[in-house]
Amino acid sequence: MIGYLKIAGIVAVLAAVGFGYWHHTSVVADLKAAEAANTILTSQRDAAISTANGNAQAAAKADQDRLRVVAELEAAHAEIEAAAARDLETVREILLAPDEEDGPVSPLLEKLRAKRFGGRT
Repeated sequence: MIGYLKIAGIVAVLAAVGFGYWHHTSVVADLKAAEAANTILTSQRDAAISTANGNAQAAAKADQDRLRVVAELEAAHAEIEAAAARDLETVREILLAPDEEDGPVSPLLEKLRAKRFGGRT
């Protein structure tokens, strides 16, 4: 009977060593797989960060361009308003001018004037 216990003990020790070895190789394989996945994910993260930084720079440049264009449009609009105000004042001056300030005008200029002021004299 002691012989059987010794054999059972040896089998149990061998089984424990075998299970331990199997567990160790399984953990090592999982670790290698995790390291490979980590390397891939790290490179993907770095690429995403690089893309995000590039997009942020492009967005900042686009915003600067937009602000520049808006300022240019506001300046152009102000110039157009000023020119329209000057034009309106000139039209008022012409329409309200006394008859004694009228004089002969070339037929071409008279046609242009009539066209511009809707035939009003």
